[in-house]
Amino acid sequence: MKKGFTLVEILTVVFLGSIIIMTAYSVYLMSYKSYKKQSASAELTQNARIALERISRELRQSPDIITSLPADPQTSTSEIMFQDGHNLLAVPPPECEYQYITYKISDGNFIRFTKHYHLIDQSVCVKYDPNQSQIEHKDPEQIKAEKLSQLQFWGVIPTVTIHLEVSDNQTAYQFETKTTARNI
Repeated sequence: MKKGFTLVEILTVVFLGSIIIMTAYSVYLMSYKSYKKQSASAELTQNARIALERISRELRQSPDIITSLPADPQTSTSEIMFQDGHNLLAVPPPECEYQYITYKISDGNFIRFTKHYHLIDQSVCVKYDPNQSQIEHKDPEQIKAEKLSQLQFWGVIPTVTIHLEVSDNQTAYQFETKTTARNI
């Protein structure tokens, strides 16, 4: 008498093995998708944190906010310019003591750049004055964070409300903070 497996036993084992493999693969696939989603969410949150932390720190030190800010969010502005407070305290002093920082969004990137002003007939840096003829020197733009879809500023100086939204075309998160310029 030969010992072996019947066709029904083999089919049963193959069927049960397939179910176990498919279940294990489904659990792996769900875990992988969850990991990717959490990773993307963490990246968006990190971009927002970087943007808010950077601009809040520099605004707190600013002795002058140039941008005229509306008092409410319905008429908010998407760009802000203010005097660099760190530049005034630098040792040794920089060649241009009046430096102005601008933040804005361009193509989903959080952009920072600096400007300096001087009078037409002089090369000495001067304080920004919109009522005076001045030459503007703009430094290259720097990308400080990515995936920002909205940036808004409003408030009553010296307090500025910063609202931003980060998005990856699937998920969007909104963040908001208030910062007070301590040197105004």
